[in-house]
Amino acid sequence: MGILDLEKMTSPEVRRAIDDGHDTIVIPFGSLEQHGGHLPIGTDAMLGDEFGRRIAARFNAFLVPTVRVGCAEHHLAFAGTISVGKDTLRQVAVEAWLATGFAASCSSRRTGATSGRSPRRSSSAGASKVPRS
Repeated sequence: MGILDLEKMTSPEVRRAIDDGHDTIVIPFGSLEQHGGHLPIGTDAMLGDEFGRRIAARFNAFLVPTVRVGCAEHHLAFAGTISVGKDTLRQVAVEAWLATGFAASCSSRRTGATSGRSPRRSSSAGASKVPRS
């Protein structure tokens, strides 16, 4: 089936896909921050879009739209940067999953978050440490 692009699906289509056994959700993250004068502010977000599409295609997963915020406090002096703290980003990751409605509707077994940021600097890595209820 390929990518199940959540924002382009109707609620009944999502329900049918869940009933057909689709239980994987991909939530990409990519910050809006400066990348010098040669790259757009949305570079990380655009990478998140692409990584999310590739991962969702590989796993026949639901693809949630990229969350376009990150921990970029070191870039705040540059125009256009949007930043939140690490605890806030962690909570956004949890809320993004809960907001999809999958927690209640299918008890998804697999949720993946991907970041458009360099792994050595990624602040979303701590999202997996959030306690589960």
